Amino acid sequence: FSFQLCQFHKLKCLEIGSNSFFAVRKFKIDRLRELNKIVIRDNSFTQKRDDGGRDYSKSFSISNCESLKSIEIGRYSFSDFAGQFNLYNIPLLQSLRIGEVREESYNFFWCSFVLQGNIVFKT
Repeated sequence: FSFQLCQFHKLKCLEIGSNSFFAVRKFKIDRLRELNKIVIRDNSFTQKRDDGGRDYSKSFSISNCESLKSIEIGRYSFSDFAGQFNLYNIPLLQSLRIGEVREESYNFFWCSFVLQGNIVFKT
């Protein structure tokens, strides 16, 4: 099962509640030029609720989102994703928050973290 958003060109904000989309193996957002914020709450996109896992067939990708400024991912979401993790060509990204500081989160615990092209964090 894939979660792919590529055709909703007017979408400005994507918010996904807790405990959602357990069966997803591929998460992909591409070419959503007006999207400016993504929020994914706790325990979503994982079959390992409140735990970690290691499934190398599961991948995460956000690319070519020219207006995206903020990505927030709650604790344990994507916790069994061990395949590719890619952020590509997101020129306005200012905030990337994955999990919680000083709390177990296990987000993307076994993933390689790749940032490519036109990603500049401003302080």
